[in-house]
Amino acid sequence: MDPSGYTVEVTSLSPNATEKDVYDFFAFSGTVEHVEIVRY
Repeated sequence: MDPSGYTVEVTSLSPNATEKDVYDFFAFSGTVEHVEIVRY
């Protein structure tokens, strides 16, 4: 990852949320390099 990049942690996602949903939601902020959804 680019050292000038950011890491964001998002909590309380809908159980129906997909990685594409997260990519699409954050697309306004620039290139999203990686999304990982951890389900408990």
